[in-house]
Amino acid sequence: MNIRFLAVTDDLSLGLSQIQDLLNITKSYRFTDGSDDNQIDQMLHRTDQILAPAGTQDFDLRGVLNDGLGQLVTLSSVKGLFVNNKSALNTDAVLEIGAASYNAWAELFGDMLDTIKVKPGGIFLWVDPTAAGVSVPAGEDILQVKNAGSADNATFDIVILGVQS
Repeated sequence: MNIRFLAVTDDLSLGLSQIQDLLNITKSYRFTDGSDDNQIDQMLHRTDQILAPAGTQDFDLRGVLNDGLGQLVTLSSVKGLFVNNKSALNTDAVLEIGAASYNAWAELFGDMLDTIKVKPGGIFLWVDPTAAGVSVPAGEDILQVKNAGSADNATFDIVILGVQS
């Protein structure tokens, strides 16, 4: 996985002169197979998921999800999370990522009431390259994505990187 984080150019014209401020931050993460630093052994992904207004989708990180090959996955830790809100910019389809109201996986968020909001067209990316990652305790393993909008469907992609129990 290689991630180009941010590239921005800001131009300012002053008469015949032009000033340019270039910002280019690149950070690459390369995970190999395993459970140590910079290693994962599971990649779960879903594309073009659709949520109705106020709808939710739960991701059970310990035993209900199948990977891209159809294999059942039980994660003991998560090392990466990517959510892409593909909804049109002129919609109210704001995604809230956080713990579910039951069997909540709050380890990443600090509290089961805390959420990350991803507006239409936005992304959320989090990586923990350490061997430990963020643990997924048994009985506290549900990650939830919610459409906080009241009028429009939300479309999103999600990638969860981790280590299997």
